[in-house]
Amino acid sequence: MNISDLTDIISPKEERDFIRYLINRSKNGNKNGIELFKALRTGQADSKRNEWGSNRYNVIKKRLSDNLSAFIAEQIVKKEAQLEVELIKSLLLARKLIRFKKIKTAFNILSKAKEKAKSAQLYSILNEINHSMLECSLDQTAITQEPIIHDLQESLKQYTEQEQRSIANSRLKKAFRDAEHEGKEIELLQEFEQYNYDINDSSAEFDFKDLLEMATIADAQASYYKNYADINVFFIDRLRGLEQVDKNELTQLPAHIELIYLIANIYFRKKEFIKSESFLSKMETLMKKENALYRKQFQVRLISLLALNYNFLGFHQRASLLLDEHFASKEFLLQESLNPLLIRSMIAFQQGDFKFTSKLFANFQESDKYYEQLMGRDWLLNKKYMEILLHIELKNDDFVESRINSLVKKHGSYLKSKSSFRVLPFLKLVKLIYRNPEVADKQEFESKVASILIRKPSEQEDLFLICFYAWLKSKMTGKAIYETTLELVSS
Repeated sequence: MNISDLTDIISPKEERDFIRYLINRSKNGNKNGIELFKALRTGQADSKRNEWGSNRYNVIKKRLSDNLSAFIAEQIVKKEAQLEVELIKSLLLARKLIRFKKIKTAFNILSKAKEKAKSAQLYSILNEINHSMLECSLDQTAITQEPIIHDLQESLKQYTEQEQRSIANSRLKKAFRDAEHEGKEIELLQEFEQYNYDINDSSAEFDFKDLLEMATIADAQASYYKNYADINVFFIDRLRGLEQVDKNELTQLPAHIELIYLIANIYFRKKEFIKSESFLSKMETLMKKENALYRKQFQVRLISLLALNYNFLGFHQRASLLLDEHFASKEFLLQESLNPLLIRSMIAFQQGDFKFTSKLFANFQESDKYYEQLMGRDWLLNKKYMEILLHIELKNDDFVESRINSLVKKHGSYLKSKSSFRVLPFLKLVKLIYRNPEVADKQEFESKVASILIRKPSEQEDLFLICFYAWLKSKMTGKAIYETTLELVSS
């Protein structure tokens, strides 16, 4: 087990609680375990390996990993899975009572558990409860069987609908990821129509997890086709209705936070920045619940999207300060802050601070394969586009040609499959302008750009791709990159 995966998922309060947990488990206070835990949280574990030696370090690390696993599991039972554990206990107790023919008591316990399971939409447990209640009806003539059978059939139907939605969601998301990885076009319009029909036609009650699945599918569709303008945000109305009756179940909190983030991201990509900010504010409020249990899990995404909104609203200094404070805190490892780093690089580039952009890019030391697996192909391509433009601005001519050729060789088939933005023709124009900068302000070049890059209407154009087009247009007009970017975004 990778212990860093465990240290990354605990909140600041849990960190303090875990140290107390270690102290209480050992007479000597588990000093070495505490020291290593703190070192892992601050990215200084190598110093402890050097101090203790590899063998002793590995022994302490293994013991710490076991303790941390046990602690997190206990916390989940106490906070996140408390209701499920309570219901399972009631179910097991009732079943034992049934075996000893204490039917009336068992039925009363099951009836109370049933209401809680139904309210929380825990259909798998609800099915087990209904099965046990049906068994009670066999040995107790006072219990009417037909209502129990009806409830069992209904809970089974709801459970089946829930699982079918999960299967459909998984298939669609897998299809997108496979298509992105293999560079193949996919035709999913009919599947989406059927999916939306099934969702709207369903009589089942939805929870935050269900709405999150809907939003994820809608976002995946818009991302693949590079068209957020036409995205159907039907799930937002369902969200408002659900929030009015939400009982604030902890088991739903992470799904609720992620759903709000995804909606904020969708509005950002639709260029509705004020709406996006309002959902981010709601997201931040949710992250403070339960002693900020999920703050670290979502903080990087919150900061990244907030900075992007600020930047495209014209507040680039505010965006830069937010990201710089994030890096200065050193709360997150570099691999966790790759997106903020790329965003900060983009802001610096748009401001014409190419030396600082180059300094930021120097932090990207890993291979393309590493970044693609960790962040996705589109993220990697955005990084590589910016890198090419940066080398042009820095007049590193030797790098430009090789970077473009390498990009086309490795990702050409994928780029050809994308019809929403003509990247390959764009790269040809980039080559032309870096070889002959003087052509930029000529009418002939402007006509060539117009004929090769047939852009979509602004409201349908992908936001990030507009940024790269803005660089080209700034060369043609002589205006600053950032000024040109804001004009294109708002046009």
